[in-house]
Amino acid sequence: MKARDIAIETGALTLLTGRAFKAMFAPPYEIGLWVRQMEQIGVRSLGVAGVTTLFTGMVMALQTALSLPSLGVKYYIGTVVSKSLVRELGPVLIALIVGGRIGAGMTAEIGTMKVTEQIDALRSMAADPVKKLVAPKLVATLVMLPALTVIGEPQEIP
Repeated sequence: MKARDIAIETGALTLLTGRAFKAMFAPPYEIGLWVRQMEQIGVRSLGVAGVTTLFTGMVMALQTALSLPSLGVKYYIGTVVSKSLVRELGPVLIALIVGGRIGAGMTAEIGTMKVTEQIDALRSMAADPVKKLVAPKLVATLVMLPALTVIGEPQEIP
């Protein structure tokens, strides 16, 4: 791929991003589409986020339990695991796992719509495909990914 082609694709992606943010804030608001996408992106990803943080926490607890007693601070295993998951590893893992899951789903959905000419049908009905397809997915991702990060994190018991 030539540098010119890369520049053209980058420009097209920048324009699409700008149109999506503009469609997100411009009335009329597609609240029903937003809620459906939030359920699709967020609620259906709870299992993946939970399993990811559960097993990561277990592995970290095991590794920490093996190394901290030699330093004489075995009572801090839970605190070390909890704080390191909450601050560093948890958000990164959830973003990667859930981002990969929802990104693949969005790509497959929009790709199928393009192949079956549903996007052209939206244009022929004078509906903006960016407002109907891209903006609800963007809103849902911006709301649900941080929510999944918070929900998927272990809670410290006082």
